[in-house]
Amino acid sequence: MKETINELITNLSKNPWITFTAFLIAIISFILMIIFYIRGQKKKDLRYFIRSFSLFKNFIQKISNLEILYKEIPINSFSVSRFLFLNRGKDTINKDDIAELDPLEIEIQGTDNILYSSILYH
Repeated sequence: MKETINELITNLSKNPWITFTAFLIAIISFILMIIFYIRGQKKKDLRYFIRSFSLFKNFIQKISNLEILYKEIPINSFSVSRFLFLNRGKDTINKDDIAELDPLEIEIQGTDNILYSSILYH
């Protein structure tokens, strides 16, 4: 039985097509191993996108006797902005992943104010 298996292996190893096919399978397996390793890594990748729509800016000054107020405060320009936060990684981002000393914040530069905010989807 051992002699038959040894003869079979010797005959197969002498065939160049079998050797070439085994070599090709080994190369393809190595490449697939690298691809699956890279794809299978877990990482957290927080991304954000901002989309703003300016409804009017200094438009009120052009029309006499027009005044736009929000809670009794005059408004000269008005924009609506939507922020989208998403995780592009494969691992879930938990509350514990955000540092307590440096939390996520939305800051406005200049003299603009946030009149209203809400969470659309949680």
